[in-house]
Amino acid sequence: MAGHGMVLLRHINMADEIDEVPGGLGPEAAQAYIEARAQGLCHQGALEVAIGVERVADDRAQRLETVEFKIAHLERAAQELSDVIYRQQQEIDGVLAANQRLRQQIEEIDGRTGDASPVEIPPHY
Repeated sequence: MAGHGMVLLRHINMADEIDEVPGGLGPEAAQAYIEARAQGLCHQGALEVAIGVERVADDRAQRLETVEFKIAHLERAAQELSDVIYRQQQEIDGVLAANQRLRQQIEEIDGRTGDASPVEIPPHY
C-alpha cells in the first residue's frame, strides 16, 4: 500500500495497531487520522475526519493571510495619513508665522500714527 500514496506511520494505541496514514496529509490531519482509527473508525471515516481537520487548518491559514494583508494595508494607510498630517502641520506653522508678522506690522502702523482716536463715521453713513 505504500506505493499508493500511503506513508507508513507506526502508532500503537491499546493493542490496536495502525500501520498506514494516507499520504499528503499535514501533521495535524495525520494525527487526527491516527486518533480516529485508534477510536475504531474505519479507514474512510478516519480519512473524512483527517480531511475535515485539514480544511480547518487551510481555513485558518487563509484567514491569517487575509488578516496579514489587511494589516499591511492599514500600516500603509497609517503612514500616508501621518505624512499628510506632517505636511498640514508645516502649513499651519507657516500660516501662524505669517499671522504673527502681520500682527506686528499692524502694531507698528498703529504705533507710528500716534493718533489713538477712533475713525469717525460720517453722519450720513
